[in-house]
Amino acid sequence: MELSNLRGYDPHCSWLLYESPHRFCGLPFLKSGHTFPLVAGHTTPLTQAWNNDVLSLDLLSAVIVDGFIYGFDVRDPQTRPTGNTKGIFKCVELAIGIERWSSVIPGHASVTACGDSLILLNEAGTLMIAELSSEVYREVARRSLFPGKGCWIAPAISRGYLVARCRTKQVCLFLGEPESENASGNVSSTRTTDGEHFMTSFFDRYHDRSFWSPTFHQFVAWFLACLLTVFLPATLVGAGTGGFSRFHWIFFYVAALLLGIAGTWLATPLLNQFVFTWPVRPFIALRMIAQCHQWSKSGNGACRNISSRLALLLFASSILLYAAACKHFYIVSGWGFLIGTAPALPILLRETRAIRSGARSTRPLIAIIIAFTVYFWSVAAFLPWQSGVRFD
Repeated sequence: MELSNLRGYDPHCSWLLYESPHRFCGLPFLKSGHTFPLVAGHTTPLTQAWNNDVLSLDLLSAVIVDGFIYGFDVRDPQTRPTGNTKGIFKCVELAIGIERWSSVIPGHASVTACGDSLILLNEAGTLMIAELSSEVYREVARRSLFPGKGCWIAPAISRGYLVARCRTKQVCLFLGEPESENASGNVSSTRTTDGEHFMTSFFDRYHDRSFWSPTFHQFVAWFLACLLTVFLPATLVGAGTGGFSRFHWIFFYVAALLLGIAGTWLATPLLNQFVFTWPVRPFIALRMIAQCHQWSKSGNGACRNISSRLALLLFASSILLYAAACKHFYIVSGWGFLIGTAPALPILLRETRAIRSGARSTRPLIAIIIAFTVYFWSVAAFLPWQSGVRFD
């Protein structure tokens, strides 16, 4: 039987997949996929078991395990050479072509079955290990191997070692227990270090699912850490430098920005789990731009323009630095906190009017906590909805 006799086959598509008695072909160019039953000794024309648009493949192949197909459904005509290929990762029942689950988390990824796990390497160069399950996508580990590099080559696995490459670089990782690696005298390897600094090692040590999909309990820990390690000390600093008059707020802001960065390093080892306090930074930047907006209303024309432009520059630079740091360390959930600035802004604008009058009231501090609560928990509600993952 020649492949050219199969209707809709195109040499651009991924590998043909087979698990007795079905053969699956996922086609590119949005032509979907189809399954044929193959029976030994039968010479009659093939009859399709199903043909629908549930799974369209391109460069990266899927895999079949125990009657289920795991692969990325490409929704672009073909893979984008610049990355960001549209689509969604799916589990499809082989015999009937029905989708069992889907997730946007992996991205456009190759998939390899290994024991009771799926090993995925997406086009952004991120390696993921997920549970082999036909019920739900559940990721257990992730690491960025080739940040900023296009990667459309499936990794190879042998004796616990994984070899992966992109167009300009290759790596070899050991996936087993450290004792197993030390005991395997029949495997020789040369280790090199990539010179990553302390921060990268720190994030690798505490890397868990909260980097892309935090649980409810992790959100609670993050929120309390922000209050206790950032806002409480920053309030004490502000009160100790002359109270919260019009211009003494700058001490509170500086302390909050610094503690927002340091809080992650302070709270994470203490709780022995990743604690993310960086979201304080874009929130404080938003609070500063709201207050500068009120200050500019009381100045002359030149002062008003300078204040407004300085506030906008400060806010934009703070957001860009925060987003770049989240991208560098692949803290996907961190990007979601930028969404929280929208519901928090009206509260901040309302309460900065009290500061404009020069009052030393602590009312704005209460408003900041309320606004931060709205900012934080609106994101905590948005992230599970956007990713399709429910709180555990």
